[in-house]
Amino acid sequence: MSFYTSMEDLIGLHKPLAMRRKIDANLEEDLIATMFYISKHHPTILKSTQMVISAITDAFKSVRIATITHAVSALYLLSKHEENATIIFKSIDAIKPLLDLLADSYYHNQFLKESVTETICNLFLVHDNLKEAVSNYLITICSKLMVTLVEDREGLLSTINVFSQSIEVVEKLVELDLLSVLFLYVKDKTDSPLIKEKYVYCIQHVIQ
Repeated sequence: MSFYTSMEDLIGLHKPLAMRRKIDANLEEDLIATMFYISKHHPTILKSTQMVISAITDAFKSVRIATITHAVSALYLLSKHEENATIIFKSIDAIKPLLDLLADSYYHNQFLKESVTETICNLFLVHDNLKEAVSNYLITICSKLMVTLVEDREGLLSTINVFSQSIEVVEKLVELDLLSVLFLYVKDKTDSPLIKEKYVYCIQHVIQ
């Protein structure tokens, strides 16, 4: 079964999504689910248009977890392809909403958090994106890690671990005094053993 046959089909999906304040929540969920299937079966659609990015990231504002999950999953599938990852990264609509989702305590859906983390990692690991990601987003990620609730830290830690493959990033993390924060978290008796392991793993990445 084909979910996407022409640019006209894509524009037809985008039109109601562009009017999201007026769109019925059920219709929005169905349209974003269709975007997800398109991304799954036609991962090169971003070569044709960037309107897909704005349609997907706008859906992050939905009141429905299912709609947000479909949107994140669609972006994740697209970001697995390096050419798409470059296009998505250059879009001002994409990165900040992902980081906001990652640190937002309202969303406790583990699958959603993991999908967001994996999408961010896909975007940041592209060589051409990494330097800009460090310059523009590393401080934001560290800041969110310092103030977010414990159950929302895992994705941020995973993202930092991706960053810390670069010596320049490690130097920046030290400059931001992230180690002091992580050591404090390790000592926190309210944190679970699993998340403490994540802190230690992150510390090891930084001090190696």
